[in-house]
Amino acid sequence: MSFVDPTGEIALSASGAVLGAILDISIQSALNGGRIECVKLESVSIAAAAGALNPFALGRAMVTVNKANRQLQRAYALRAGSRAVKRTEFRSDKNRAAAIKELGSWAVIELGAEGLGNLIPNDKHVRIGNIFGNSSLQCECR
Repeated sequence: MSFVDPTGEIALSASGAVLGAILDISIQSALNGGRIECVKLESVSIAAAAGALNPFALGRAMVTVNKANRQLQRAYALRAGSRAVKRTEFRSDKNRAAAIKELGSWAVIELGAEGLGNLIPNDKHVRIGNIFGNSSLQCECR
């Protein structure tokens, strides 16, 4: 008997976890001057878990923005001043507002994960430089 994921939720969660981890590594690298050996692995794992729980809020936001743009283009193609133009522009605005909410929820979850990882005291962090044990990879990071 083989396991099948008919809804694709496991793949979406795995993709979200990878995206969350990559985003967190990028943020940490930018904040510590590009020193990959100083990346806090706890923070990466928390961001990966957050990405798995909320896998594609960012993707949904982008889809909604594209839908709003298509509706706005449709409104421009209609006769100026008609009720259809106003209705279509209203739908476009409504979709843009929904996209902003989705993007906001995604950003709050990912930045919250980053903040959670930073609550761990610096001397308790496991960093990439510590795992490899190479003294050249050890760092005194903030």
